[in-house]
Amino acid sequence: MSTTAPESTAAGAVASETAAGAVANSTAAGESASVRYDPIMVVAAAGSAAVDPAAAGPADDPTFAIWQVETDPDVQLGDFSGAWLIDGAGIHGFAASADWIEGTDDRAAMLAALLRYPVLFVGDAAAAELLPREVALIDVAATEAGLEDALASAKQHFSSEFPDKKQPAWGSFRPLAEFREAEAGIAGADDAERAAVASALKEAATLRGWIAQYNAFDKLRVRRIGAVNSEFSNARPLPVVLTKRG
Repeated sequence: MSTTAPESTAAGAVASETAAGAVANSTAAGESASVRYDPIMVVAAAGSAAVDPAAAGPADDPTFAIWQVETDPDVQLGDFSGAWLIDGAGIHGFAASADWIEGTDDRAAMLAALLRYPVLFVGDAAAAELLPREVALIDVAATEAGLEDALASAKQHFSSEFPDKKQPAWGSFRPLAEFREAEAGIAGADDAERAAVASALKEAATLRGWIAQYNAFDKLRVRRIGAVNSEFSNARPLPVVLTKRG
């Protein structure tokens, strides 16, 4: 399990503000523009968070497993590219002893440094409250509505550009919950660390399938409409919608 910082192992990696996310070349002929695809960070929490920290025991100290999932269709097969494990004592594994990373024993500092991209959270609401306030959580329902809007827009524009042609086989978008149900069969864990890792891996696989269906649709949209309508000449990343916090 990798414990290096997202997309970097250089000095100061965890705190780096370097722009990240894979860059995909435009799919339209003659276009030089590029699209930035930020990864999504799956964060799974196991164990519970006490309302009163003074009364907290071992079971009230959640363990966070973090997995980075790529959204760029060109690199999606390599999307299992980084994982981290953090609890009340800070980060575990190789990164815990890395002298170029500051604050490895500070859970809040490690979460803030790692979670610079949209987060898909799995776990209890109380544990989510331990995430830094600046962490951007994905609003799944709103994002799914955005996918449906993208599909409806593509159909409308195709019909306008090619009124005498049959619509392409756009397909339909399955909700994230269906991909989650398909990722069954991971054995239960007997401690918080194993439970968090199992949950994070399961959700990462779920997310991978959900993103892949959109990327397939977007590729078809560029190919079928982009040649005649510049609005669709470039590929677009997953239209992630973030939830409001606080």
